[in-house]
Amino acid sequence: MDPKLVEVTQLFDRFKAAFKASNFDVCSTLLSQLKVLLTKFPSLPPLFQQTPNAVEELKLAREIYEQAVILSVKMEDQDAFERDFCQLKPYYMDTCGIIPPSSEEYPIMGANLLRLLVQNRIAEFHTELELLPAKALDNAYIKHGVELEQSFMEGAYNRVLSARQTAPHETYIYFMDLLVKTVRDEIAGCSEKGYDYLSINDAKQMFKFSSDKELQQYIAEFYMPGLSSPEHVKKCLDLLKEYPIMGANLLRLLVQNRIAEFHTELELLPAKALDNAYIKHGVELEQSFMEGAYNRVLSARQTAPHETYIYFMDLLVKTVRDEIAGCSEKGYDYLSINDAKQMFKFSSDKELQQYIAEEHPEWDVKDGRVLFQKAKESQPCKEIPAAPVINQTLGYARELERIV
Repeated sequence: MDPKLVEVTQLFDRFKAAFKASNFDVCSTLLSQLKVLLTKFPSLPPLFQQTPNAVEELKLAREIYEQAVILSVKMEDQDAFERDFCQLKPYYMDTCGIIPPSSEEYPIMGANLLRLLVQNRIAEFHTELELLPAKALDNAYIKHGVELEQSFMEGAYNRVLSARQTAPHETYIYFMDLLVKTVRDEIAGCSEKGYDYLSINDAKQMFKFSSDKELQQYIAEFYMPGLSSPEHVKKCLDLLKEYPIMGANLLRLLVQNRIAEFHTELELLPAKALDNAYIKHGVELEQSFMEGAYNRVLSARQTAPHETYIYFMDLLVKTVRDEIAGCSEKGYDYLSINDAKQMFKFSSDKELQQYIAEEHPEWDVKDGRVLFQKAKESQPCKEIPAAPVINQTLGYARELERIV
């Protein structure tokens, strides 16, 4: 046997032994040496010279590059995968009839399709498909990538997440994990826009997590990307646990009409917190209150996202009812019981009558009506102090003229 072929074979045996022992650093070193030695074979692409050992050399070189591709997956190196696949590809495309097909051809071709899908290189994905023979599309490894691409393009994220469990080759798990993360990030973005909150069980099902711990780990990384140490994860989870309390504090400031401090607290929160259901509840309440949309404020008590919010919501509801009462006295001589119940968001006549007795005993309830006449008569008619106001206005005008 050719001494060069023997040398490469022996070195490749050392590579396979190191690979079996999961010593990937040694594998990487040996692979570099193997690639250098392969350049001495004129039978390999692009020369394809007819030599006595051409078939053995082509088969050996193909197997080396196949193992190089698999090693790059084990080392999670996508750039190395792309380089090694480009070096391997001529052995699949240009050696038909010279050496028998490899059992690893379709698994590696399928892995390359997954890589292109993960990198969102859809045009190249379809170019690679066009280069395959028609029968290849029925192969399980190729079909897996094609179906994934279709599901991804259709937005059928549930099928993409489930596909990890049915990956037809072990090398696909790395790319599937990357794809699953991309899909989960897409679902997370849609969930923030579409829901105020999700139960833990619903979130686990939607994101395809098998335990609460996995879900919490993902939440931590999603809110603080790139920080995966236990300390950072704990800090992030603690922050998420604080959101209900932060939201309650916003409600307290709103009830006390401390609007400036309300907005100061908002400014201190991270931008992503504004999409949190607890924080969003307070922000929307403040907007409704400032707009005078009291109906939305009264209805919001039923959708309070945390039990501790009920106390503040009751205080806020009372404030709003007092505002409505003041406006009603000015705007109406009377209201029917049903209209008053609807306006003040009471569910029964008894609740309305109790509110009137405690807060507005000057109102009369007669003949199915709430009468405001006594309240109007009891309010003193305040005269506008015209002379002092005129003198003050003239003083301001003279002072302004002097300054200008």
